[in-house]
Amino acid sequence: MQEAHEAFQTQNPDFDDDDVKLMLCCLTGRAPLALIWVKWLRELQDLPADSPEWDAMPEFIKVLEHSIESNRQAREGTQRLRRALETLITQTSEELEYFEYSSNVSEWTAEACSIAEAGKLVEEVERFIEHLKKYGGIRQGPQPASHSQGLKQRKELEQEEKAIEETYRYLSDRLTPPPSPKPPPRPGPGTKSAKSQSDSLQPTDNSSSQEGTDRKDADLADKEALAHSRQDNTESKEREKGGDPIKTEKSNNLTLHASKEIAIQLQDNDRKELWHGLLWAFVYEDELPAAYWLANALEQSADQSAPIPFALLAAVQGARWLPAYTGVFVQDLLELTTKIQPSSEDAQTMMGVAAALCPSLIAPGSGMHGWLKAPSPCPALHDLVEAVKNFSSLGIALQPEDLQGATGADAYQRHLDEASEDAQRWLQEAPRQRLIVKRASDVWRELAAPKGRLNELVSSVAKNNIEDAEKIRKSLTQWEDRSYAADQIHELDRQLVGRKSKRPIQGSAHQKLMRNIENVCGLVRHWCDIAMHILESERHGNSFLFDKVNELKHAVQASLPEWQSDLSRLTERSQPADIAAAASCLDKAVRQLEAMLNANSSSEENCTTSNQAAQDNQWVQERLPVETD
Repeated sequence: MQEAHEAFQTQNPDFDDDDVKLMLCCLTGRAPLALIWVKWLRELQDLPADSPEWDAMPEFIKVLEHSIESNRQAREGTQRLRRALETLITQTSEELEYFEYSSNVSEWTAEACSIAEAGKLVEEVERFIEHLKKYGGIRQGPQPASHSQGLKQRKELEQEEKAIEETYRYLSDRLTPPPSPKPPPRPGPGTKSAKSQSDSLQPTDNSSSQEGTDRKDADLADKEALAHSRQDNTESKEREKGGDPIKTEKSNNLTLHASKEIAIQLQDNDRKELWHGLLWAFVYEDELPAAYWLANALEQSADQSAPIPFALLAAVQGARWLPAYTGVFVQDLLELTTKIQPSSEDAQTMMGVAAALCPSLIAPGSGMHGWLKAPSPCPALHDLVEAVKNFSSLGIALQPEDLQGATGADAYQRHLDEASEDAQRWLQEAPRQRLIVKRASDVWRELAAPKGRLNELVSSVAKNNIEDAEKIRKSLTQWEDRSYAADQIHELDRQLVGRKSKRPIQGSAHQKLMRNIENVCGLVRHWCDIAMHILESERHGNSFLFDKVNELKHAVQASLPEWQSDLSRLTERSQPADIAAAASCLDKAVRQLEAMLNANSSSEENCTTSNQAAQDNQWVQERLPVETD
């Protein structure tokens, strides 16, 4: 390799040395890095040592490591799915023959679904195997000795048959590869072209043709007028509810395809339908950041449009990133809800509910409860949505203590004392914290020092006087407004440096200050929420919140079985792309809610992973725009 490199470099001295090495590695099949990573490394090598981008590198490495691990697990999911399909065919061949599924199941392939979906489908295939084996065991078991035993056996068989048929349809929609396109027939001698054949079918009577055309034009005009009338009525209703209706182009006729497949087509075809299909594919595959940035780009484009506003996608992603029981993102979500409202289209209604379910409970101040409208395609979620809306209307943030069965003022007082102790520790540790950039460190020291503005806020919590709760909440609301916090940083910096520098604190230093302030807000918000719980318990009785939480849990658990049936129907590939994608997104929000309420331990693990990913992605969160112009 070294000899070849030297020989080539001698004959071609104009070539860059690194390019020659990379080319030889690729030709010999020993390329150490993909081209994209080589490009990144070169850009990093060219970055000056004093560049502020290096300050964000540790956080970037954390996110990169998390992405590597997530993608590794996703790839393993595809391998597990292949093995599960092999097990299905080898262990349940008789049952598949009995149900006449063998020929179709043999065509199923793990490559027909997205990598992100493979892990979930493994569980469905394993469940399919269990149902088939159980059915075969019942059918081939001993014959019933009595009429009652016969009825019981038939009932068990019918239950398994229903489960087998539903699971088969669900898996077939996702694992059957799309049919290969057939080549157009080659015209032979004497064969008319498509145009000549269509011409030969046209009526020869010109008057009747013109008459039919006029009638069609009149019908079309009537339909357009009716559509405009409905749109005007919808928009006026949305304005009455608050906020402007979101105007987007409908994509009801799009069929769901994998994003990779659509991206290949877009290389040669820039049609609007393909861009819309790509966006919905991203949503379906749970690639919300990609869908967000694509929608943003389409809305900024002069000759394209987005099928769903990027602001609504931002709300869905923000709801997932909303760390449990803190105030981070609450102000951003509140700003979104005051500016926009999802339209009455089914897909936007479902996305609105997906964005609103968890924030309405843990951060009722976000105003997201206004988006809680039971989608018409999902009747099973009606009671669930109403239960969340009713709890959110109390204006009380759901706390971990509520889910652990705490009842009465005495139980909450212990947690209030713990929150106050956290505030006391902050008062001792925060003033000693130092930031990399000196000006930012000076600003933080002034904010956290005794008589500093943040110190005063936290000190009021450390005093643990519940009578001050309302006053503290009003002060907290100011600091939760990011524009107010940024103004405080800028004003304090200007006071400290005077006229020495006109340039404000920017980049990672400013982001670190904002993040520290958000952490303080979370600490204070937690104390305030517990204080409000105590006041509500004293006002309504010790078991008031306990009963409300139980009502909420029961409503969620009761809705899940029917919702799974609705989800299976709504995410079939025969459904329009926007409906299937929105239903898949809504399902993840329902699962997040289920996990938060501890209704399912396996879902709780997923929620923990999601929260950890949110913490690792702080640098992405800080770049999440909320503009809705």
